[in-house]
Amino acid sequence: MSPAAPATVAPAPAAAAPTSPTGLSPRGALPKQLGQAAIVTTGTSSNVHVLDFTVQQITEPRCDSSSGREAPKNGRLVSLKVDAVSKDDPNNVLPAILFGAGWEFVGADGRSVEASTTAAAICHYDAPQIKPNRTYSFDVVLDVPKGQTGVLVFDPARNGGWEWALTT
Repeated sequence: MSPAAPATVAPAPAAAAPTSPTGLSPRGALPKQLGQAAIVTTGTSSNVHVLDFTVQQITEPRCDSSSGREAPKNGRLVSLKVDAVSKDDPNNVLPAILFGAGWEFVGADGRSVEASTTAAAICHYDAPQIKPNRTYSFDVVLDVPKGQTGVLVFDPARNGGWEWALTT
């Protein structure tokens, strides 16, 4: 992604209960509920809407049997069912949105771990390269601490991103 056109967070209607007057979480992310769309815009002066994506559910993954499995680094694997609809992309932002990377787990105690680990990718990886004017449905597997409650943060542009609650 070029520095002139970073992806940014645009608020969607009916956001989860905000924890600050700006509607952002204490981590600077936009809270989302399962089934609620997140919006990606170009972040330029024209602020073009290029992608909607929705985390539909969080489940235990079914790892590919043909892969050389690796034990989860953080404790357990979870699978996110994601639906996405891309739009026109005049600033070529979409190629920089990689759903297989940029995920973090933040526990209720504030401790953060990288959730996009090798173990998660080896288990199952089918996040596509997002292209304009297409509809996608895919799974993202993440590696999170076992037995902890917290949030999953996706921040591909490192400008706040979005977060979803994860309970044990």
